[in-house]
Amino acid sequence: MAGRLYLARLLAMDDETYAHEMGKLEADPRFTRLKAAGVVSLAPFSKAAYAARRFPGWRLGAPAEGAAELLDASSPEALLLRRVGAARFKDCFLEGSGLSRAEKARRSGLTPAEAGRLEDFLTRLWVREELAGPAPAAPAKGFSTVAGFVVEGGRPALRFFNREAWKGRWKVDPAGLRALAADSPSEAEALRRFSERLIHTDKRKTTLLRVLEALLEAQKGYLLSGDPAKLAALTQRSVAAAVGADPSVVNRLAANKAVALPWGTEAPLKALMPSSKSLAKGVVAALAERNPGLSDEELRAELVRSGVVLSRRSVAQYRAELGLGGRGRR
Repeated sequence: MAGRLYLARLLAMDDETYAHEMGKLEADPRFTRLKAAGVVSLAPFSKAAYAARRFPGWRLGAPAEGAAELLDASSPEALLLRRVGAARFKDCFLEGSGLSRAEKARRSGLTPAEAGRLEDFLTRLWVREELAGPAPAAPAKGFSTVAGFVVEGGRPALRFFNREAWKGRWKVDPAGLRALAADSPSEAEALRRFSERLIHTDKRKTTLLRVLEALLEAQKGYLLSGDPAKLAALTQRSVAAAVGADPSVVNRLAANKAVALPWGTEAPLKALMPSSKSLAKGVVAALAERNPGLSDEELRAELVRSGVVLSRRSVAQYRAELGLGGRGRR
């Protein structure tokens, strides 16, 4: 149970956290001993190649994050605020709403015109905050981009961004481990347990690599063309069967991982494992929007001609789920 919980945590890690976790193991004196004895060796991934990460954009802040656009260090309002001071500004302008402009000016040591400028600034800030609403909460979880797909020589290929996380696979020689344990009986159990932990930790990248390679092969038509119509239906269960892993492992890996696509955008790993239903819904949406005058039966007939076989009832259901009206109402 402890091993399964540890693996579940590893599967959810981003590359940077995973590389740090592996680095702690590599810094352990037991690792140094195993490596010096030839029990542990690094086997580079035969097809591993690396690329610099190109970030698609900068973070965009919510309007309610402050008054940065309305107030900067050299603005007239900023100079007035420094003259008034925090305490008098609070008493006269924030809590003294019943005071006249002349009284605010007198108490804060400003001219009426200067007091009016601060009042106008507060009004603009208030309107901005009211229209923006509260700042959105941070998402409960985000996606970490673990690799990118590129097109080279007319074929899709994998590129990794974190060299430490993807430098290779640690292999343990069982015969060498037994011989070392025989020479050091007092340390035998500790070395065995450490070796098991190293192998367990390595499973995260080896399994993820197999998943990425399976997606590369299954979705090469889409990766080469960028045409969503060429996405193949692919369940997580079928991917798990292809890589020899439990479906729960693939589910955990895909839950928070993303990949860079050849045309520069990034997508969740799950986007490359669409169900046949989600693909059919996409086709129905595109056809219904292009042909607002077609009934569900006519849409069904058009879909059959394009190679997508659905019942009229399924067409109506998908259209309703997509929020698309019937003939003449979309």
